Amino acid sequence: MEEEKSVFKRKFSKSLCISVSKKCKIIDEESCAAIRSLNKSSKSISENIDKNLIGIPHHCAERSLHCPLSTNIKISQLKPFKALPMPSFPPPSIHLSTKESTKPISIILHSEIRNAKREKYNEMIKALQEKIKINKEKTDKEKEIKEIEDIRKSAVFKARPLPEQAPPMPPMKSTRPLTIPIEPKFLTEIRAQIRESKKIEK
Repeated sequence: MEEEKSVFKRKFSKSLCISVSKKCKIIDEESCAAIRSLNKSSKSISENIDKNLIGIPHHCAERSLHCPLSTNIKISQLKPFKALPMPSFPPPSIHLSTKESTKPISIILHSEIRNAKREKYNEMIKALQEKIKINKEKTDKEKEIKEIEDIRKSAVFKARPLPEQAPPMPPMKSTRPLTIPIEPKFLTEIRAQIRESKKIEK
């Protein structure tokens, strides 16, 4: 039973694959035919549009290309563009001016007068600068003399009085009795006797 089932499954899968492949081929042929027909119609429409768009501005032509054509309008109904005749303009009129032409006038400069005034001003400034210099030199000399005098005065020795000090405190008298001196006890005599005794023994 299991072998029969497996054989049946294989045959059924093969038949399905064959049927699917046939259907795909049919669909592919139909789609190719539809695409060819669309390409032919688009070529004819683009040719007619290019013929009818001659003389239209560029931006208008782009808009018409981007916009889809309505199916109700036929291509035969589209009329070719015809340019309008140029309008007749009047000739340009030149207006002649009635004013007189300007006459040049010589320029009057006051450079000489200003130069004379400037020279006087410069002389005044120079005199003031010289006075300021003389005053500066005088003040500098006076300062130097004063500094020298101050240094000399500071170099002179001047004795200063001793600072005021309080008188020393008087010593307090002690209540202890006076020490009595005692004669020192030297061992010279005893040491002499010991030496003599050692000599006698020898």
